[in-house]
Amino acid sequence: MAVQTAFPSVHSSVAIIGVLIGVVILFFGRKLFWLCVAAVGFALGVEIAPHLVHEPNSLWALIVALVLGLIGALLALFLQKIAIGVLGFLAGGYLAGAIAAAFFVHHAQYATIIFLVGGIIGSILLLAVFDWAL
Repeated sequence: MAVQTAFPSVHSSVAIIGVLIGVVILFFGRKLFWLCVAAVGFALGVEIAPHLVHEPNSLWALIVALVLGLIGALLALFLQKIAIGVLGFLAGGYLAGAIAAAFFVHHAQYATIIFLVGGIIGSILLLAVFDWAL
């Protein structure tokens, strides 16, 4: 029996949006940085909407996506360094957890420590190379 979701084409559309955002950042860089941050927040909102609303429908998904996009853009605009640090922490922690899961059998015992160490390293790295990369 196949499980049917309220958003059947969300995963493919998010991948397409991600590729388009990457191309725009590649060609226009800092000029469209804030727009791209809002677009990433919007795409994330589309992914999160079904988990936040008990009975998701298209209108609620759009509202949640727009609100998270706006929050992401405002956060990046007013608190750029903090937003970069938080993003680096979350990405580094997630990446460290994924690497630990791939290479270590008993990684679950140390999941919190692995996430914290990876998060700290990710935050430092992203803050160090952000301006150069952008």
